[in-house]
Amino acid sequence: MASELIAAPHARLVHYEDLAPTYGIKLSRTHLARLERAGRFPKRFNPTPARFAWFAHEIESWLRERGEQRGLPAARLIRGAAMSGSA
Repeated sequence: MASELIAAPHARLVHYEDLAPTYGIKLSRTHLARLERAGRFPKRFNPTPARFAWFAHEIESWLRERGEQRGLPAARLIRGAAMSGSA
């Protein structure tokens, strides 16, 4: 975990309360945990003992993949957040 943070010092973190306003993801903490265990949502990590977060680029990739499955253009998937690595 610490080596992952050191390897990506530029990575933006997304906390639970940011999922809905930024990405439109309105799932409960419990449901997100189920999806993570099933390998259907990016895995969270603990940047501090009392907080958990996801890397923004992993959330954005997940949204892109889901949109592509439905034939949606990637630019319409993210609300108010610049997508990592997009042109």
